[in-house]
Amino acid sequence: MNVFLNKIRPNVRALVPYSLQHVEARVKLDMNENPLDTPEVIKEAVIEQLQHREWTRYPELVPQRLLAKLAQFAGWPENGLLVGNGSNEMLKTILMAVAGPGTRVTVVQPSFSVYQQLVMITGAEYRPVLLTPDLQFDVEAICREACRSDLTIVCAPNNPTGTQITPTAIRKILSSTSGLVIVDEAYYEFSGMTSFDLLREFSNLILLRTFSKAMAMAGLRIGYLLADPQITAEVAKAKLPYNLNFVSIAAAEAGLDHIELLQANVRRVIELRAMLTARLKRIAGVEVFPSGANFVLFRTPLPGPALFESLFAQSVLIRDVSKAPLLDRCLRVTVGNAEENEVFLAAVRKSLLEGAVRHVAEKEDNPGIL
Repeated sequence: MNVFLNKIRPNVRALVPYSLQHVEARVKLDMNENPLDTPEVIKEAVIEQLQHREWTRYPELVPQRLLAKLAQFAGWPENGLLVGNGSNEMLKTILMAVAGPGTRVTVVQPSFSVYQQLVMITGAEYRPVLLTPDLQFDVEAICREACRSDLTIVCAPNNPTGTQITPTAIRKILSSTSGLVIVDEAYYEFSGMTSFDLLREFSNLILLRTFSKAMAMAGLRIGYLLADPQITAEVAKAKLPYNLNFVSIAAAEAGLDHIELLQANVRRVIELRAMLTARLKRIAGVEVFPSGANFVLFRTPLPGPALFESLFAQSVLIRDVSKAPLLDRCLRVTVGNAEENEVFLAAVRKSLLEGAVRHVAEKEDNPGIL
């Protein structure tokens, strides 16, 4: 063993790293990616910019043109915006500026696992608050923890449950605490709900957003935050210089120039989600939870790993989330295109039928099985 491992902080060594094995499947619905690719006109605009730029030069330290376009799109001043390498980097930057030993961070769970990982790395006290048994936000419980915390993180809509939370509930949380509140709106475009209007009322609110989901640019890693300009200025001190490369800057600008095309795709994904949810509900034994995102959480009679493996054997890849609290026998499926959704539904029906047949056979061999 490397004798210098003791120089790594114990709280870091104790963590299990965020990891995801890359596997190929005919239908890949595990990463909440947009099933509708970035329109060609946006790709062409990016390529045009790249062909007329020296790649040996750094990008702008402050991407002023992108910030101006983003300010116009979001309706928020440029000095209240910060852009970076995905909203994950923005989250990490905030935590570097706020969290550390002696601070408390409240996180709603089950939710995006990176929240807990990053909080634990900072050495802050991690304070989870569970959703209710029916996977709704327990606003009263969140408020009780938030009032004693330096930072509270809420994912809205929540990943992996798809649960929505109203601006009225967010207002209550903001009013309950003297700490900062992050509302991660990575999927807000699919929900028709945002806490944006609260930004002018509450100077302790930080919104996180991304180009990865609705904007169909997950491979380019573009995220941004919106906050009171004074908060943004302080958080920016923890951001690395040149954190957004010029390819991503060009793509974000082109996307904002053609936002109507991306918004049309969002409306299509919402239609596909409604059809997928309705079809999934018709499968015997499947419980489907309402979703405001581009994915759907569902529960079946089979253990999560068993259904996951059965689907993967049919070259359908989704996410097994059944080890998370409250999510026994639950899996999360990204809304795919019409063909992908059809293949997924057929695979679920086949897997559940085979699982039921096996259960009957095992019961006949062992009458003690219920």
